[in-house]
Amino acid sequence: MNRSSVRFNPNFDLGGGGQVRGLIQLMSDIQSIKPAKQSWVEIGTWVGESALIISSFNFIETLNCVDPAIKECQDVLNKRLKHGLESSQIYLHNTTSEEYAKQIADYSVDGVYIDGCHSFESVTSDLAIWHKKIKKDGLICGHDYSQPWPGVRDAIDNFCKEHNYKIKKYVDASWRILR
Repeated sequence: MNRSSVRFNPNFDLGGGGQVRGLIQLMSDIQSIKPAKQSWVEIGTWVGESALIISSFNFIETLNCVDPAIKECQDVLNKRLKHGLESSQIYLHNTTSEEYAKQIADYSVDGVYIDGCHSFESVTSDLAIWHKKIKKDGLICGHDYSQPWPGVRDAIDNFCKEHNYKIKKYVDASWRILR
């Protein structure tokens, strides 16, 4: 199986680091908004690049990484996320977003980072599922709000319009919504 980078594909910009700068800015903004310890869920972990960055912020007490392909990337994830796995900060769940959400109480999670399947239907489903799981003052975030991913962009736009939310966008196509 090809375990190549998604965040750094097709080419990592050695001069600007835009592929990670947006997620770092997003997490820094969240730390300013809500500096208390938080429990987060990442939908779509793949090889753990975003999980590594998210878990590097000290306000992230737990990060539950959800992806039905985790077993296929287990060796890469064990190395990349070793710090969080050994300290019980990061937990890996080899399942779908929908199945994992059934285990989570409504309004109990501080934030979610959605970067799973990029189809309009999947993103719409993830937004609907996790909206109910996020605390009233929590955050719904994700990646790939951009032209190459019209399904992602359209699903988020529809969701924001339906709930009267405003979206903040970042340089790497990360995005956030304050619930």
